[in-house]
Amino acid sequence: MNKDQEKAYIASLNNENNFKLDEKWAFKTPQSVTLKKGVPVICVRNIPELSIVNGTQGVVKSVNQERVVMTVNEQPIVITLQTEMLYDSKRNVMAECKGMPLVVAYALTFHKVQGLTLLKVVIHLNRPEFTWHLFYVALSRAQTRKSVYIIAQQSFFQTFLNNIKINPSVVSFHLNLTKRLSEENKLCNKRIKLDM
Repeated sequence: MNKDQEKAYIASLNNENNFKLDEKWAFKTPQSVTLKKGVPVICVRNIPELSIVNGTQGVVKSVNQERVVMTVNEQPIVITLQTEMLYDSKRNVMAECKGMPLVVAYALTFHKVQGLTLLKVVIHLNRPEFTWHLFYVALSRAQTRKSVYIIAQQSFFQTFLNNIKINPSVVSFHLNLTKRLSEENKLCNKRIKLDM
């Protein structure tokens, strides 16, 4: 296979029990995904034996019929086709699908990035329903302030910023915490100098 060639992975569905599946796809594994070298991806389910969790991000290094090699934190990880089961309330298997548990991830939703720490965050403020709650989620994902980029029309951005409210108790907590950590660092530095 040419290294720049794309590979489409189509999930296969096993529904021996003829369980009536809704029109909406019921599995985390996508019905189809097309991948090639260099594409950013996110894993959509846990793969414990690889220490991969739902939300793990990587970049595709190679693809073939049965597997994708992706790098996660500069380490190669081999992802193979995975089987996912759909259970009823009594834990009986209703249906299963086998497919590639990866989706293309050039951009992620606020909901998907909750709990993640990202090297770079680009926030696109372009919709009136964008609330300060979502802004906080996006903003707090970045490792540093310098790694945050905001894209918005000036008028919308100014209106948005004017509506952001900061809870005074949070500011107070942050100031007290910063002061306490600074004092503890000074004490630690004094102890280190005494020990030398």
